[in-house]
Order: sequence, then structure tokens, then C-alpha cells
Amino acid sequence: MVRYLVFIAIAIIIATLGVSLYGWYRHLRDDDDIY
Repeated sequence: MVRYLVFIAIAIIIATLGVSLYGWYRHLRDDDDIY
């Protein structure tokens, strides 16, 4: 059970980091579109 919870926590952390890095990368790429 503990192993399952740890796996879920790691998956959430990886997903959060992935979304943050993707958003940051898109922001860097789309610097021209700032209003």
C-alpha cells in the first residue's frame, strides 16, 4: 500500500514538472506574442 502511494506521489510530481517545463518552454518560444 505504501509503495502504491509513493508511486502516485512520484507520478504527480513528474506530471507537475512536465507541465511547468512545457509552459515555460512555450512562453520562451512565444515571446513575440506578448500584448
